[in-house]
Amino acid sequence: MAIIRSARTGRPPESGRNGAATAGAAANVARPIPLRVALVAMLASVVIATLSTDGNASAAERSFADWPQSPLPLRILRRPVRDVFADIAEQLDLTLDLSPGVDGIVVSPPKDLSAGRLVVWLQNEFDLVCFYDGVALHVSTKAESAAALIDLKGVGRQRLIETLDEMELNDGRFIAADGPDAGMLMIGGPPAYRLAVERIVEMLASRQARTPVVYRGSSQE
Repeated sequence: MAIIRSARTGRPPESGRNGAATAGAAANVARPIPLRVALVAMLASVVIATLSTDGNASAAERSFADWPQSPLPLRILRRPVRDVFADIAEQLDLTLDLSPGVDGIVVSPPKDLSAGRLVVWLQNEFDLVCFYDGVALHVSTKAESAAALIDLKGVGRQRLIETLDEMELNDGRFIAADGPDAGMLMIGGPPAYRLAVERIVEMLASRQARTPVVYRGSSQE
């Protein structure tokens, strides 16, 4: 059985009441929080705050600017919000990804809204985050939005941002910032956005690895 000795006296800690109190006080000493954990926690709070601002609505509308602008002919009064999203996806021929947490009944919707404006209204009414990746409409709750650190795998941050712009995935509502270490990126947003960024990093890293390197007129794969 190992004996723990005091670093100050070199003697084992007292076993009586005073010894227990000393041990308890030592256990209650706050340990420093790792920088990464602190930064991710801070970014997570920023993500939630950003999604709660008025600017979020206009940024969301820009995300659906390419959708048809004519009013959507749907009956949505007193219907489950999940069914309404399903009808929107069917009307626009989209894949729909609904989080299990999306729930509620549509009570008093505005009239004559286009599909994009209806999605934004539903998002605000039910505290949701809607993200369109060009193929699928992803709908999750605000509580599911979070921050994460990802490894860029040698991909330049600027190249990643430019690729997100080209693919129209660089959504102003979400966050991409330098991580605490070189080659790391902090991203914040709903699960579908985080996954999309990670997949693009993998794609760019794979392309980068296949790029031939030229040595004195010859090439090596």
